[in-house]
Amino acid sequence: MGKLILISGISRSGKSTLAKQLQKDLPQVLVIHQDEYTLPEEQLPRIKHRIDWEKPDTLDWNKLCQLINQEMEKHQYLILEGIFALANTEILSLSAFTIALELDKSEFLSRRKTETRWGKEPNWFIEHVWQSHLEHHNPHKTKIDLTLRNINETGYSELKRKIEHLSI
Repeated sequence: MGKLILISGISRSGKSTLAKQLQKDLPQVLVIHQDEYTLPEEQLPRIKHRIDWEKPDTLDWNKLCQLINQEMEKHQYLILEGIFALANTEILSLSAFTIALELDKSEFLSRRKTETRWGKEPNWFIEHVWQSHLEHHNPHKTKIDLTLRNINETGYSELKRKIEHLSI
């Protein structure tokens, strides 16, 4: 049975980048991007006429849990990366290792203001993203196995070693 690794962190913290690197360096890895499991647009919450992606109820948790359960037998590692990776109790119960990527607010603001996927975002919305992260990033107060800030080569090597030990 595969090992489920959860990578959480605020927008622009490096979740996808870390997941892609682990996929290259570990055997039989499937990366699941939480962003690909949102509900249909008409079901999404809104804030001031904008879609509010910053709430866990934007995700189709049933579909995501079903995929994880199906793929656990097919892969040595499953990596779920997303801002709400720690928000669902069923997924948490399946996880073998949890990683939280942290940014301080000034670094988040700097990175987010260069974001272009949704066009220019108003300052109030960027502040909303930060506040929502504080509220929703770990709603069950899950013990994090490894918290990383500005991961470097030494930190990555340590992380990879810890993950490889999960299979022993």
